[in-house]
Amino acid sequence: MDFEFTPEQESFRRKVREWIGANLPKDLCVDDAQDERIAPNRAVFERRRAWQAKLHSAGYAGLSWPIQYGGHAASLIEQVIWDEEYSRARAPVLPGYFGLGLCGPTLMQWGSEEQKKRFLPRILGADDIWCQGYSEPGAGSDLAGLQTRGSELNFHCQLDTEGLVLYDELSDLPLGYGVSFDAGEELCNIAAAFVARFGDSREEQAICRAAAERIAADYARLTGGAR
Repeated sequence: MDFEFTPEQESFRRKVREWIGANLPKDLCVDDAQDERIAPNRAVFERRRAWQAKLHSAGYAGLSWPIQYGGHAASLIEQVIWDEEYSRARAPVLPGYFGLGLCGPTLMQWGSEEQKKRFLPRILGADDIWCQGYSEPGAGSDLAGLQTRGSELNFHCQLDTEGLVLYDELSDLPLGYGVSFDAGEELCNIAAAFVARFGDSREEQAICRAAAERIAADYARLTGGAR
């Protein structure tokens, strides 16, 4: 087995190393990217947001995303090389990492064409920043302690959050809500991950229909109903 990189892969490494070295602002470099993944203040957050937009313009945001969705369709080895060079340069975690790593791929799989066209470009360019809100103040990592409940209503799901949805103060858009469904004595925790998008007015929402249908089917299975 040959563990050496191919000439093409080494060429890719040189290319990204040179680009990062020429474009990464020195004041954005961090000693521990994971420990400092949350920006210390709004000013740094906006600087990192501009950095992600620059990466997107150069084709390096959403490196593994399919080309038709604005990505680079990078191979696994290219992704590894990018991560190595990005870490070597002490570059920060992108503010839109949650959208790039989870929300975007989820929309590619389950979202409508309208949702893909609307949200995916804004995820790549850091126009929209998504966050995760699976936990609650009284639950933490205790998933059985979640108070958010989902009820089936005519093939739709009504959420009762009682004001417990959380979001990062530096994020524009909450993403994941942990939901529990009661099914007799059986409790299905985190049965669903709802994608919710709020606009500037915090009123605009978009929920993946395919995911909602799958949730309804899971609920029916637990309760013994036909679907």
